[in-house]
Amino acid sequence: ASPGEPSVTPPAPGLGYVATGPRAHPPAWVEPSRISGTASVGSVERIGEAIPVAGDPDWPALGNACHAFLAADRPGLPDDERLEIARGALERWGTQGAVRPEALAAAANSLRAWSDARFPGAASHHEWPLSRRMSDGAELAGAADVVLMNGESFVLVDHKCLAGSLAEAVRAAAGYGGQIAAYTKTIQAATGKKSRGQYVHLVLQGAIVALD
Repeated sequence: ASPGEPSVTPPAPGLGYVATGPRAHPPAWVEPSRISGTASVGSVERIGEAIPVAGDPDWPALGNACHAFLAADRPGLPDDERLEIARGALERWGTQGAVRPEALAAAANSLRAWSDARFPGAASHHEWPLSRRMSDGAELAGAADVVLMNGESFVLVDHKCLAGSLAEAVRAAAGYGGQIAAYTKTIQAATGKKSRGQYVHLVLQGAIVALD
């Protein structure tokens, strides 16, 4: 201290507060596909032919290829253009030869026929981006495969390319309940519309599963 100034004793470390230790914080953002939860299975409908899978493909890559085609496919596209889109998606994900492009086009046709018959007049939105701030502060961000909007209600359809029989795929679909619920809550919050149903499209089994 300078002459004439009172001396000041610095506080001893550790006095005056209680250390609480490390704190757990929620992630900055969350992928809906990583949200766990099991749903109850409702109706199971066959809407088309099962797709044969050749060999032992990279299943995540095959799922990405199927999603890519189903997202890009649109009514009114010429058949040869649709097949080229399917072929290109399979090649980009290194899964050419696992399934036939014609089979993917047929699966898309079956899904469209089902949605048109079950929810006539609904507007179909593919790969609809979703975002919602959750109660813990984390940001949920993702994209819904298909959202069918009709008046004051909506329907969610999520594509899954799962191995195994229809019964095995149905059991596996129930395990995506957390993801489906997250999508549904986010769409409800964003639009104010009511859900008329949540479905899993089992692409390879040619079936639609309702989740409650």
